[in-house]
Amino acid sequence: MLNVINSMLALSMRQSASRRQSGATLITALIMLLMLTVLAISGSGSAILETRLANNLKFRNQAQEMAEYALRTAEADIEALLTTSSQIMCQFNPAINPGFGSPILKNGTVNIPFNFTNPNNRSGWAAANSVQVASTNTNLQARYVVEYVGRVGLPPADIDDVDRRHYAFRITAIGYSLEGNNAGNASYLLQSTYSKPLAGTGALIQTAC
Repeated sequence: MLNVINSMLALSMRQSASRRQSGATLITALIMLLMLTVLAISGSGSAILETRLANNLKFRNQAQEMAEYALRTAEADIEALLTTSSQIMCQFNPAINPGFGSPILKNGTVNIPFNFTNPNNRSGWAAANSVQVASTNTNLQARYVVEYVGRVGLPPADIDDVDRRHYAFRITAIGYSLEGNNAGNASYLLQSTYSKPLAGTGALIQTAC
């Protein structure tokens, strides 16, 4: 009889230990599952952040490249449009040639005001005050403005000497990124000064435009 009781007690103890082991295994599995879930969420967030950073860098580079392209285009246009000093009076009049402008000239009554938007205000760039350029992908676009800012260097010491100073122009360009087929949210602003000699007397003479 005693042997039977001992056997039953031993069986009961083994069953209780098995249940405790099963409970501990379940808790361990739940903890591991929770850790894996946290790691998966963290990895997904990192991947999304890396994608956004890569896209932002791409859009910034697009905008910068388009702004640089607009600067080069403006320089080429200056070379093509201006060969004599008298042409400044015609070309740098926004009413005739939007995107080209000059401050008040110092030759008497002539006054060519340049009514340009704030260059940092992206929405202010328009056909009325700037020149649009596009790359081979016509959806990638930029705009530029050219201002005549005067002569470069000191004038001749003798008034009878030929004035060989170059004419200076300030170029402001803005490039846009591309998102889909439209201008993206990224923009890049560049500004440079370009100078060149011009044939003529050196005086800014009003001619027929």
